[in-house]
Amino acid sequence: MWIVSLFILMGCGTSESASTAQIHSIELGAPKGHPVGEPLTITAVANTIPDQTPGRLMLLGSYGMWIYESTFADGEIAFDIPAEETQQAGWVTAVVKVDGTTERQRFEL
Repeated sequence: MWIVSLFILMGCGTSESASTAQIHSIELGAPKGHPVGEPLTITAVANTIPDQTPGRLMLLGSYGMWIYESTFADGEIAFDIPAEETQQAGWVTAVVKVDGTTERQRFEL
């Protein structure tokens, strides 16, 4: 009896919402290398993400983590990093999260 109930519950899962969820492809525009002490702009392009969709950039480096937020416009989102936050040389990982999609890229300051 409990096996039949288990099959009924399994049939009530979230398969409909999972099949309708859109998977986005993000192209991250982080530099291969960037001069220390210079302002930096990191962009992400995704034509399938609607305008005004919020996104978040996390920069992870040996000197800490910085978080920036912005919104998509015309298929692109841009994050402006001030020169004050690029003062230390080293490897940095840029992680962009938008609408359930994550993209990473590593670069050097």
